[in-house]
Amino acid sequence: MKIFNKYTFLCSILCFMLMPLNTHASLSISPAYLHIDLSKNNPSGTFTVSNLSNVDQTYRARSMHFEISSTGSIVPIEPDQFSLAKAIKFNPKEFTLPPKSKRKIRFTIINRNLKDPKEYWGAIEFTPLKNFSMKAQDKEGHSMNVTVISRILVPIYGMGESVKFKGNVESLKGVKINDDLSLTGQISNTGDGVLRLSGNWSIYKKGMNELLYSIPVKKFVVLPQSNRNIKALLEENLNAGEYKIVLDLSEQRSGEQVNNQGFFTLE
Repeated sequence: MKIFNKYTFLCSILCFMLMPLNTHASLSISPAYLHIDLSKNNPSGTFTVSNLSNVDQTYRARSMHFEISSTGSIVPIEPDQFSLAKAIKFNPKEFTLPPKSKRKIRFTIINRNLKDPKEYWGAIEFTPLKNFSMKAQDKEGHSMNVTVISRILVPIYGMGESVKFKGNVESLKGVKINDDLSLTGQISNTGDGVLRLSGNWSIYKKGMNELLYSIPVKKFVVLPQSNRNIKALLEENLNAGEYKIVLDLSEQRSGEQVNNQGFFTLE
C-alpha cells in the first residue's frame, strides 16, 4: 500500500503555489493564518475550526516548523533559529467535531526566548485520524491501494520591534519559448523579516523609455535567509531585437522596494 501526504497550507501566500485541499477533506479554519506581536509578554489568540462534513470527524494537532523552497514547495523541517514550534502552546490537541459544528482552539506563544529582532514562524498541523483510501493504477496498469492523508496547517508568524526587511532581485532573464516569452528571476531575502511581495514585470525596447508590456505579480512570500524563483509568461510574439526587463516589487508591511533590471536579445 502506498501512502501520500498532502499538505494544505491556509495562508495568504500561500497564494501561495500550494497543493489544493482534496475533496474528501472536511475541516475549515478561520482565520487562515495569524500574526502575533512578540513585543507583548506571552501573547495569545484563538482560531475557529469547523467540520463541514455530515459525519463526526476526529483530528489530532501538533506544532511544527516549515520552510518554503526556491520553487515554492512547502517543506516540513526541524525547528531552527526562526522557529515558533516549541513556543506554541495550545489546546485541545485531539478533538472530535460533530457534523456541521465548530469550536475554538486557543493558543499562547511562550516568548521568553524569542527576543531577537527578527520574524519567527511555525504552524499548528491538523491530521484526521481516519484517512481516505482508494484504488489506483500506474502507467503499466498495476493496481494499488492508495491512502491519502490530508494535513491542514495554520501558519503563525510573530515578531517584535526593529525587524529588518531586505531583499534582492537577481538573475533576470527573458527566453523565447515557441511564440511566447518566458521571464525568470530569483528573489533573495537577506533581512530578518518575512518578505510578502507583489508588483510588476515591465518590458521595454532597449534604449527606449516606452513601456511595451506590463505583467502583474501576485503576492508571494520569501522567508528570511532563503531564495525564491519567480517567473512569468508573456503570450506575445516579440520581434527580434534587444529588450530590457524590470522587476519592481514592494513589501506589503515595511514598504521596502525590491527591484532590478536585466537585458535579453531575441533573434
